[in-house]
Amino acid sequence: MGYEILVALFLTVLAPLVVLGFVVFWAMTSRERAFIEDTWRSYALARHREYLPARGEWPNRTSPSVRWLEDDLRLQLSVVGVEAGARTRLVAWPRGKLLGSFTVGPRGRQRGTGGIRDAAFECAFAVAERPSGLAARVLDARARRALLGFRQGDDVVLAYRRGKLILEWPGRESNDARLDEAARVIVELARGVDDAFLQPSADAAILLRTRHAE
Repeated sequence: MGYEILVALFLTVLAPLVVLGFVVFWAMTSRERAFIEDTWRSYALARHREYLPARGEWPNRTSPSVRWLEDDLRLQLSVVGVEAGARTRLVAWPRGKLLGSFTVGPRGRQRGTGGIRDAAFECAFAVAERPSGLAARVLDARARRALLGFRQGDDVVLAYRRGKLILEWPGRESNDARLDEAARVIVELARGVDDAFLQPSADAAILLRTRHAE
């Protein structure tokens, strides 16, 4: 009899609450997604950029995105992850292509400085890279200042892999000024990639000098 009472209690009281909670969660999620879609559509229109609407239905609905060219640099804005884990992502494809990869993330999540000797940068970020020294070639003083200025205490992550730069930060960004600042930062970082591509690494320079001496 005791189990029957518990089952009846669940069916009559708890089950409707669970269903109601799911409906509220779905409504809030849909409203947040719709807000971001409207915000990014207006953002793209105001800056004469291409807006790609989201597709599909929740929970499999894709992210909206914004694409544009800036001085021949291709950029794309989107959202990755879902709900509380959603992050805004800005990707750039520099003209120069470097062999290797690196990730710059919050200190504590990883270790390493990538050969960068900058006290402020080292306090905020850690670097994982392959090969050694790649991050230092890209992140010159201007690039480091831009990244530090954009951080604002957020869980900002920068990655370079497969010829593209990826800048991510928490949430679905709806602030036009922050989106513009992210674009300025990644353009500066792309300049660092192009400069590094045009200048050989220290090891390569030594090898060239040795061969020339022979």
